[in-house]
Amino acid sequence: PGGQSSQVFPRKAMPYWKPLLIYSKGEYSGKWFGDVCKSDVNNNEKENHKWGQSISGMLDILRHFSDEGQYILDPFCGAGTTGVAALQLGCFFDGLDLKEENVNITKARLSNVER
Repeated sequence: PGGQSSQVFPRKAMPYWKPLLIYSKGEYSGKWFGDVCKSDVNNNEKENHKWGQSISGMLDILRHFSDEGQYILDPFCGAGTTGVAALQLGCFFDGLDLKEENVNITKARLSNVER
């Protein structure tokens, strides 16, 4: 909620949520969290990648599920929004992407992050 909704034209639907998968090695022992993460209104940040996600939304997700100093992995990093948010929150980050162009965009964005 909060971000600009994508439109599913054939269904005339505008979903305001995205599924989020949470994996844990063994039983989850992390902090309690609510089931809604939010982003700033109309903050969809498509200038770096056509599937770009908002930093505000990723910051909220990472605040819910991680602590400073933890390791964040994004196996489909695109233009690196998860990495930017992770570094801003004092986490370590690794990202993977099949396209060299995306990796280069991510590297450039990460080199400019202020911690």
